Amino acid sequence: MEIPVLPKKNALGLIFKVDKQVGRGDVIDIISDFQNGVMVKKQYQHEFCDGLGALLLTASEWPSLGLSLPSRRVRVTNPLTQLLPGIRGFLQDLSQHETKWRHFDPLEKYHPDFSARRVFSHQSSQRILQAAKRQNISLTAFMLWHLNSVISENLMLPEQKKSHWVLPINMRRQKGEELRIENRISSVGLHFDKDLGAEELGALYSATLNPVHAFANEILTEILAMLGERRLLELARSRGKANSWTGIFTNLGQWDFPDSPQLDHWPLAVSITPPGGTPVLPIGAGIMSWRGHLSLSLRLHPALAAKQPELPDRLLDAARRSIENSVGDKTTLLHG
Repeated sequence: MEIPVLPKKNALGLIFKVDKQVGRGDVIDIISDFQNGVMVKKQYQHEFCDGLGALLLTASEWPSLGLSLPSRRVRVTNPLTQLLPGIRGFLQDLSQHETKWRHFDPLEKYHPDFSARRVFSHQSSQRILQAAKRQNISLTAFMLWHLNSVISENLMLPEQKKSHWVLPINMRRQKGEELRIENRISSVGLHFDKDLGAEELGALYSATLNPVHAFANEILTEILAMLGERRLLELARSRGKANSWTGIFTNLGQWDFPDSPQLDHWPLAVSITPPGGTPVLPIGAGIMSWRGHLSLSLRLHPALAAKQPELPDRLLDAARRSIENSVGDKTTLLHG
């Protein structure tokens, strides 16, 4: 596992460092598909970088003139209308959640092997994007809806009515911060009835991307970090094996480049798999689009999958079939 050397750790990095000491995983995978079927996998610890930082570290090894980050951060547009919904969302994140799984063994130790991914062809990627546009929802909400439907049906008990997802938010705020690789993210919680329709989830997702909500969670992280490593460790241990969130769902963005001879040495497709490394947050899922190839990745904590190593692949196959029903056609894959 590659460990980048950084001049300092920020607040979120300290929390990930402490989580790792109590056996919770924090591995980010960046997988690149090159010409002639060559695949390169890089792993980074969340203690040192976030998803965008992991991509920057990986891309630093490719011949290039530099990689610039797309702007994917929430903005304050109307503080008066965003304040109360943001506070309500923040308080909802702090409330107790419980997820009833069909199989869940909190004693299973973390390791990052239970993962799978699907990388769609150019044509299928465009059809998926058009299907999301027809439903007037974002690509993130579209993909999350299909994956959540599969997870609810296959992993949750019938009496479990709610899903609770963590959505990372890029907090790089000004020029000069965009190429920083350490953790520069906050998050918002997306809480919804698991039977919610795709269009309704799309509207809820858009409303959840609230800057007040993200800033409040960022401030909470800074306050927690002030407790220091020892007290954070005590707090992490006191949380025990409680199970609350469904998982984390991240979108690393859309990356398109003008034609250049240097692209011959760049990957055809790139995918990200976020941690999903604690019994509290047992699922990690991620999407991104690289040079027209949309990817979907999934990681399960062994608490959910220890006896079924093929489970991530089965779930992604089911999600692909669900996506095809919306697209109205079979999808083709570059990889998976």
